[in-house]
Amino acid sequence: MKIINRYICWNLLTTLALAIVVLSFILVVGSFAKLSGLLAQGVSVIPLLQLVLLKLPQILGYTIPFGLLLSTILLFNRMSVDYEITAVRASGVSLLQISAPAILLSMLLSFLCGWLQLYIAPNFNHDARWLVREQGVRDPLTILDEGRFVEIFDGTKISIDKRDGDRVENIHIYRLDDQGRLRDDIHAREGRLIVHAAEKILDVHLSSVSFTILDPENPGDRSATTYSSEFKYSVDYGSRFNRRPLSRRPKQMNLTQLLTYIVLYTEAGDNPAPLFVEAHKRVAMAFAPVSFILLAIPLGLQINRRERSPGILIGVGVMLLYYGLLTIFETVQDKSIVSPHVLMWLPNIACQVVGLVLLWRKR
Repeated sequence: MKIINRYICWNLLTTLALAIVVLSFILVVGSFAKLSGLLAQGVSVIPLLQLVLLKLPQILGYTIPFGLLLSTILLFNRMSVDYEITAVRASGVSLLQISAPAILLSMLLSFLCGWLQLYIAPNFNHDARWLVREQGVRDPLTILDEGRFVEIFDGTKISIDKRDGDRVENIHIYRLDDQGRLRDDIHAREGRLIVHAAEKILDVHLSSVSFTILDPENPGDRSATTYSSEFKYSVDYGSRFNRRPLSRRPKQMNLTQLLTYIVLYTEAGDNPAPLFVEAHKRVAMAFAPVSFILLAIPLGLQINRRERSPGILIGVGVMLLYYGLLTIFETVQDKSIVSPHVLMWLPNIACQVVGLVLLWRKR
């Protein structure tokens, strides 16, 4: 039995290590590719690499369970097709005994994923925000991203279609009040964003401008709109960055901080539900290796083909369904009749129930 356990552990660990390296490499390269446009805007490669590396614990929180899912399906599929499972079971070894090393490994990986999800990744995500903030203080234009709104500094969100140096096209500026409500809506066909780095001043020069002053109580009323061929104003972004506290968002809080804020919110009479959901989501995701392996073992045994592509496709499908459901449940938490934090456990429950039923049938 020791020989069988060593054989399964060695093959599973080698396949798992390769899967984690390949998947993590793909996601890291993808993350760097998204930021590569900043290189053309004068951002040094060093902070970009730091930003990608700070995202690595979060990436591993996904690639470890997914890698375990794929490697388990492929290993048990190969052992089944080569009749190794049949030979071992013919000698009196049950399927549960064969699966025990893989299940034990999944439990150990769940502890590792829990450590990453609950403590390491949130802290690193907060450090990544600090890095972006420091870069924004040096040159706020470098954090602009074509095609989406970016909160370039407190109370101002900017979206641009195209940027060439300090010249921008189709620029949209939202200015918010102290409560985060939309106050001004400025749109211009083109303009210039001129940074005075020494003084930390941003000069905004816009052409063909529509300027709408909004009532925060009635944001749909756009009757107070004026048009101008030119509009200029300056922003002291240095003082704005310095006076803005960089508080942690729920996704950047570790478990201890989440629990502390839940207690504080409850005592203050505020709604702690989003913090509850975030905490339960992370703990649930830590159990993904156990859920995936209970499902992967019988799925690997049911594939009657030697090719790897069916196993990989099934693994990708399970992963997309699992994390897709988590995302959907997190999105609809305010509209659900079930407690939002309970929804975070449904993908795990579904995987484990289906996996145990399939294992029972294969016993």
